[in-house]
Amino acid sequence: MKFTSILAAALIAVSASAIAPSVLAHAEHGKPQYGGIYGEAGAFQLELVAGEQALTFYATLHGEPIPTQGASGKVTILGADGSSNQAILTPAGNNQLVARIKSKPAAGSRIVANISLPGQKPALIRYAIE
Repeated sequence: MKFTSILAAALIAVSASAIAPSVLAHAEHGKPQYGGIYGEAGAFQLELVAGEQALTFYATLHGEPIPTQGASGKVTILGADGSSNQAILTPAGNNQLVARIKSKPAAGSRIVANISLPGQKPALIRYAIE
């Protein structure tokens, strides 16, 4: 093999190994991590997990949890039956925001979350309950 061929192969191998970690760092981006519905909020992501008496939102940045201390927000639940309810979001845990609700939203409902996280632009995110 010629020296230039060996040099080219070495450069390709080094380049590939330098790129791989950055690709793996974003492996969780765009995928639900908490069993809920993934949502993009501009610079950060919010995953909605709808429970029987609470809506829990998990804040992440490229798959890594981001703190919600000092965050605020409001959730509007647009029921499949045409009803509309609102609830206040409060920080709960490392990267969680919680809204207390009377019952789990039915299939066909829409959730609209208006959230402000410290250091981030306010975000309006829409979810569909299937």
